[in-house]
Amino acid sequence: MPGLREFHVAKGTWIGTSRAGHSCCRALHARRSPWHPIYRSRASGDQDGAAAPSPVLLPALASPASAASEADWAGRMVTLWLDEEWTPLPEHAALGRAVCESVERLSSAAEGPLDASGLVIDLAGALAACDYHATFVNAFDVANKAVELLMLRAGHVVCCVPEAEQERTARHAAQLDRGGPPS
Repeated sequence: MPGLREFHVAKGTWIGTSRAGHSCCRALHARRSPWHPIYRSRASGDQDGAAAPSPVLLPALASPASAASEADWAGRMVTLWLDEEWTPLPEHAALGRAVCESVERLSSAAEGPLDASGLVIDLAGALAACDYHATFVNAFDVANKAVELLMLRAGHVVCCVPEAEQERTARHAAQLDRGGPPS
């Protein structure tokens, strides 16, 4: 019957025919999401006995001053990272300031510890309005790096961060602690 579709669980897609009789197959956006009902029981560990991973939490900031200080640090670290990873550009400083403003706003609005994955999404959304034309990054690159830096600063082990990257982060942090650039 034209227009009928059925969900193919193994492939995570809708299959069937359109009203015009053309064959169609459209991927389901949340097909592998652990929050999708089909995968929810497996993600919670019901099927194989494994527990769901716990969220990575960044410590709650005690005061607006500490939120501003942490946000300033994150923004300056992102600027240093961008300048060293590619080439120094004025746009990198603008992105660093945007990170600073966004992290401060998001951390000040939070009650208690910040969930790192939620912070990446919220930060990427806040940074989406920035101009990335002259840079080699996008909002998610910058948000991921900012949260990675905050996680390292909080003492979390971050997977897939090479030792050289950790050394560079430590060098940048020491430079900022001595009052070095950028401002």
